[in-house]
Amino acid sequence: MNILQIVPKLELGGVERGVLDFSEYLIKQGHKSVVISSGGSLVKDLEKKGAFHYTLPVHKKSLFSFFYCIREVKKIIFKEKIEIVHSRSRVPHWIGCFASLKTPAQFLITAHGYYSQHFFSKIVRLPKVVIAPSKSLAKYLVEELKVLPSKIRVIPRGLKIEDFSFKEPSFRDFSLLKIGYIGRISPVKGVEYFIGAVNELVRDYPGLKAYIVGEASKKHLAYKEFLQKKVKKLGLSENIRFLGKTDPRKILEEIHFLVLPSLIPESFGRVIIEAQAKGVVCVATDLGGPKELIKDSQTGFLVPGLDSSGIAEKIKESFKNKSLYAQIVFRARRQVEENYTLEKMAEKTLEVYNKLSKQINILVIKLSSLGDVVLGTATFRTLKKYFPHSYLAVLCSRAYLPIIENLDFIDELFIYEDKIHRLKELAKLSSVLRERSFDVVLDLQNNYFSHLLSYLIFPKMSIGFKRKWGFLIDKKEDFKKAKELGPLQSQKKLLNLLGIDDIEKPFLKVDKLALSKVEEALEEAKFTDSFLVGINVEASAKWKTKNLKPPFLRLLVDFLTGKGLKVVLIGRKESFLKAENLRKEFGQNVLNLCGKTNLKELVSLISKLNLFISSDSAPLHIAVALNKPSIGVFGPTLPQRHIVLGERVFVVKKNLPCLGCYKKSCRHSLCMEIAPEEFSPFIERLTL
Repeated sequence: MNILQIVPKLELGGVERGVLDFSEYLIKQGHKSVVISSGGSLVKDLEKKGAFHYTLPVHKKSLFSFFYCIREVKKIIFKEKIEIVHSRSRVPHWIGCFASLKTPAQFLITAHGYYSQHFFSKIVRLPKVVIAPSKSLAKYLVEELKVLPSKIRVIPRGLKIEDFSFKEPSFRDFSLLKIGYIGRISPVKGVEYFIGAVNELVRDYPGLKAYIVGEASKKHLAYKEFLQKKVKKLGLSENIRFLGKTDPRKILEEIHFLVLPSLIPESFGRVIIEAQAKGVVCVATDLGGPKELIKDSQTGFLVPGLDSSGIAEKIKESFKNKSLYAQIVFRARRQVEENYTLEKMAEKTLEVYNKLSKQINILVIKLSSLGDVVLGTATFRTLKKYFPHSYLAVLCSRAYLPIIENLDFIDELFIYEDKIHRLKELAKLSSVLRERSFDVVLDLQNNYFSHLLSYLIFPKMSIGFKRKWGFLIDKKEDFKKAKELGPLQSQKKLLNLLGIDDIEKPFLKVDKLALSKVEEALEEAKFTDSFLVGINVEASAKWKTKNLKPPFLRLLVDFLTGKGLKVVLIGRKESFLKAENLRKEFGQNVLNLCGKTNLKELVSLISKLNLFISSDSAPLHIAVALNKPSIGVFGPTLPQRHIVLGERVFVVKKNLPCLGCYKKSCRHSLCMEIAPEEFSPFIERLTL
């Protein structure tokens, strides 16, 4: 596997040392390790271990640098055939996220801090996976930064245990107390409370030696000067030394106690496990990651923040009690060996990489109409068949959710609110869907709104037809050619772009509660033991030319009831009166359920029929999806373009020159003057 890590700098920090160790592990396991940083003292060590390093200004927060780095990182991804991009700081998060778009590489991040709640931190919501080194940080990411819980993986950091030889207490010199602080010199690290603790300890241990290891960034140089002045003012210049950049292992070899007086939660605290591995007792603020690494008085000490006296007291307590000191360091070392080694961290991280490389997140957009959503289930099924481990989501209008919400092959449904202003809905949906980190967006709607939404979601690949704003789609098929194909064939054209050569049939699932209500209604009408024929009274209020003319509808009902068949009339509530007149004329052989069923009940009702007759409409597609024997009546539309033909699907049409005119109004509508005899051969075949 080819893995790219992006880190701001490669200096002697905990994150940077972790990158170095992890790169070495990857190379030993036969993987390719590439690191991008702005440079630093660890670059030579990294390259000696066999990793590849690229120097880019991935630490700068300038817009020009941001776009430059995205372009250059994308080049590196293709050049090095990168499969995983793993960033480890906020600026690299932004760069890695956008550089990996439209590439084969999968993107994830490790959050190494409690990022503040502003726009710049929202980037943590976009990767597929967010690694948190501690449970406390994971909780913060979910509760405060609104990262989806399903994205979080808690992987504690680890170290090369062989690089941290354990120094038993018996080999340490207890004649002179030595303590240290290792980390960035920054106000949030609370270094002044370390100095305050030294000021209290020198009263009992006047020869005490204390070391401050680490550097201040440019913006914190004033804070470092404040600390240096404080040391002089307290008369501690002989006791406290500022060592700058120094290998932490050298200091841990000398000191008895490591102090971390942070004022804000630490994401983890790598230096704590380094100290524990070396046999040094840790005293840390009771915040964030250290709470998980230190069991108070067992593997170290926890103190409240802003408490120099508390730090001093814990050090005094265990320095005097050699037995307690020894118990703590042995327990702590054992804890590191069992839980915080490089091997354990690397194995868990590689497991995440392997799963991520196989994971594909797919969104299908099908906003309307009902019939098209039903037909779209063919694509939903096919995608899940070819990508069984994928996360498959569907976006459609709220009105049509009931018909697909119980389908097992859909993992999540998103609602399009068509009554909300389109720009507001676009902003809301693009924000929500971006956070799902989709690899593929398949646009079955193919209008201006869906094309723009597909673009704003930032998928790795969008697929659709070349129409409307098709230039926003990555891979597209010619719409003019596709619209001449059947409903499945046109969908298959888009699936071909994913390497899929086949397509499943549409499929719907009957809701048990809705079915029980339908069965009660049929039983009450004494329709349970009969051959049931369903008729869709009117296909469309707007497209009246699709509807069978009323006199011919009456003749069809008469023909069916004359054969002793029971007829169930379905349709919209606007069709109720027309259907009621037929029920009154033909009595107990006709059941009028127009306007009396919701979508789930309509599906359940059609599932109970022995035959369904309808003109080109959504209920006809529902019947086909339920594999019910069906007769489709076609006039102004062409059956080969609108229905899924099969052994149980029959077509009735009049062979007129104007067949398939697609007109919504007509003075004659001769195509829908279809006599019962036209239906007779199919009905005879099904009732034998």
